[in-house]
Formats: sequence, C-alpha cells, structure tokens
Amino acid sequence: MNIMNKIDKRFLILIIAYICCSIVIIPLFFIKSFNGEPEKKVLTIRDTVYVKNNMFLNKYDYKVSCYVDRFKKVAIYEYGKYGVLPSIKLAQGILESASGESYLCGKTNNHFGIKCFFNCNDTNSFKMKDDHEWDRFKKYKTSWESFRDHSLLLEKERYENCKKCKKDYKCWALEIKKAGYATSKNYTKKIINIIEKYKLYRYD
Repeated sequence: MNIMNKIDKRFLILIIAYICCSIVIIPLFFIKSFNGEPEKKVLTIRDTVYVKNNMFLNKYDYKVSCYVDRFKKVAIYEYGKYGVLPSIKLAQGILESASGESYLCGKTNNHFGIKCFFNCNDTNSFKMKDDHEWDRFKKYKTSWESFRDHSLLLEKERYENCKKCKKDYKCWALEIKKAGYATSKNYTKKIINIIEKYKLYRYD
C-alpha cells in the first residue's frame, strides 16, 4: 500500500511538472500575422507573448498594434484636413516615438521628433541629445497637438513635393527624406517597412 502511495505521488508530481512546462517553456511555432496568415516564427521563453484579436504577438508588435488602434482615427482626420497620408503619419509616429514609449515622447508628448528652433525655453521645449548634439524638441500638452503640428510641418514649402505623391506611400517616404526630415540614411526604407509590415496603407 505504501509503495502504491509513493508511485501515485510521483506520478502526480510528474503530471504537474509536465503541465507547468507546457505553459511556460513550449514555444509557439506558428503565430498569426496581421493579415491573418500563419507566419513561421518560434518564440522562446525569453519572449513576452500577448494575445490581441485572436493573434499571438511579441511585445514590440503588440505595442505597435495598440499605438495604431489609438491614433488611426486621428491620422485619418488629419488627412482629410491637411492631406498628410495616414500611413505616413502613423509610420513616422511609430518610428520616431517608439510607439509612444520613447523617453522624449514621455517627457513632451512629441511623437514625431519635431525640434524647436525659435523662442525656445524650458516651458515650450525639452533639451536632449540627438545625433551627438544637444537639441531642443517641442513640448506639447497632448498627443493630439503633436499630431496636428506634424500636419502643419508637412504643409511647409520644403515638403510641397510630398502632396504630389497623392496616395503613393513610397513616394511620400522618399520625398520626406529628401526634404530633410531625418538624417538617417535608411529613413525611407524604415518608413516603408513599417507601413508594409503593419499594413498601414489600408488607412489611406
């Protein structure tokens, strides 16, 4: 009888251990991407997995998805008022603010890395290093103000070629870079990759 009890206890321990391992360690071999198709990818125990709209997402993709859900209506509204392509606005916001979680965005509500050049002080701007130099970035009371200022910035003459692109997001990304929006050599490619990965063109 004692032998049977010991066997039962060991068997129970093995079952509990198996269940725990199944929940924590076994990787997910197939994850649905944003277009609903299975994407071959292995998540290890080091990855944080989120479930959103019946999809398994890693931490980065989850943050991007939440950011898009939060600001897509704003981007569409700004397009109707100022003609800035929603996919471009969302992609730039994702890239420049790390989906709203960058240090700069947290301090200033600045989603687009827009700098302050005139009458700058500690009230309307924030001093921070960028490209190894100290620059002042605009402060906003709300995220909405940042999105509006981005629209007004792209209204300026230096970005006039962007409007000629109409709904061609690749053209927009190229013209924004050519106009000097960012110093990164791969800026155009980064914007296009974000738009295509998350299918932001569906909001255009």
